[in-house]
Amino acid sequence: MNQSVSPPNHDDLQQANKLQETFQKIRLQIGKVIVGQDKTVEQLLIAILAGGHCLLEGVPGLAKTLMVRSLAQAMDLQFHRIQFTPDLMPHVKQFVLDVVRALRPKEADAPKWVPQLVQWGPGPRACQQIVMASKARALLYGRLHVTTEDVESLAAPVLRHRIVPTFSAQAEGIDADTIIMRLLKELPRRKANSPEVAST
Repeated sequence: MNQSVSPPNHDDLQQANKLQETFQKIRLQIGKVIVGQDKTVEQLLIAILAGGHCLLEGVPGLAKTLMVRSLAQAMDLQFHRIQFTPDLMPHVKQFVLDVVRALRPKEADAPKWVPQLVQWGPGPRACQQIVMASKARALLYGRLHVTTEDVESLAAPVLRHRIVPTFSAQAEGIDADTIIMRLLKELPRRKANSPEVAST
C-alpha cells in the first residue's frame, strides 16, 4: 500500500552526501590497485552497507585477496562505520516481488518457460536482500530513493545462488544468470522508476 512520504531531514541528506563522497573516494583508491573490477568493488560495498556477505569466486590470479585487502585498507582510512536507517528511502517493492515470484516454477503467474528452466526458485528472503542491497546502491549514487535500475543491477548477484536450473537447462548451457537476464528483459514494468513505500 502506498503511503505519503515525508521529505528527508537535513541530517539524512548530509549523511547520504557524505556516504556518496566516501564511496567515490574508495572506488578511486581501489582503482589505483585493481583495474577493471568496478562492478565487483561496487557489489562488495553494497553487500557491506546492506549487512550481507559476499563469496568471491574465480580462478587463481584474479587478485581476489588483493581486492579485499585494498577495500579494507581504503575503508579504514576513510571511515570506521556507516549507519543509515532502513526507512531512509522509499523503494520499488512491487517490482522486487514481481521479479522474485516470476522465478518460482510453481508460481501461477510465472512465465510459461520458467518451470522448464527452473527447478528451484528464490524464497521470501530474496526479496528482503534485494531491497536492502538496492537501498545501499541508491545511497552510493547519491539518491534517497530506489529505482528499478537498482533492482535490475543487483538481481543477478543476489539471486544467482538462490536458483537451481533444471537438468535440461543445464544440458543446454543455460545458467542462473541467463535465466535472470531473460526474465528482466521480458517482465512487464508497472511503473518503472516510480518510488513506492511499503513495509519490508
